[in-house]
Amino acid sequence: MGRTWLMAILVLCILLFMAGLDSRLSSPAHPPSLERNMEQGFQAANQTNNKAQAKIVKHVLTYAQTVRDDDPFIEAEPGVWVKQSNVEGIVVDGQRYYYSMIPHMSYDPLARGEVSMEDIDILYDEQGEFPVMIYTVKSR
Repeated sequence: MGRTWLMAILVLCILLFMAGLDSRLSSPAHPPSLERNMEQGFQAANQTNNKAQAKIVKHVLTYAQTVRDDDPFIEAEPGVWVKQSNVEGIVVDGQRYYYSMIPHMSYDPLARGEVSMEDIDILYDEQGEFPVMIYTVKSR
């Protein structure tokens, strides 16, 4: 009898998970709270005195916070698919920029432990429901 209940609960959990996954896949590209976070990021970028920096932040945020046709999903580790830009960064005007979404799943060099905080220069750091930090790796 105990195994039957355990199996029933397991099946129910799987069904609930799949229903939630299905609703996320059929929903718009990003939730309204992410759209607010993106808008706040764009506004913060616009408020900087450095217009070139604002342009870079806006550009990298479009990779970090949206799904783009020019940013395919790649297998970061067996069974884990992430945006190529999160692993390899984005090159703007010859400079490579990375974005980190820690504490959420992120596969940038900082999240993978390939560099430390001392090895990076932070260009943008927005905390909130969808935190994003944009950085470059210092020359060694």
